[in-house]
Amino acid sequence: MENLELQSYYTMISVYLEIKPRADVLSKKLETIQDLLQMIADEQNHAHSSLLEWIIIWLITIDIIIMLIQEIFLSNAA
Repeated sequence: MENLELQSYYTMISVYLEIKPRADVLSKKLETIQDLLQMIADEQNHAHSSLLEWIIIWLITIDIIIMLIQEIFLSNAA
């Protein structure tokens, strides 16, 4: 019986303080923040991947240049 009385107080207070609409607004804001943070994380991952791709391209270029220089010196020596 005491729980029913407390339940009615809780219901009246939550309606008066607009708990449900406020919780819905807060949830929507938190969802938006989560989406923004996910976008930032995705962008950061993309930037890191792009940097790694450029490092690989430069390493391959350096390897080709070294190989060409070796071929030039070996063919001149022979």
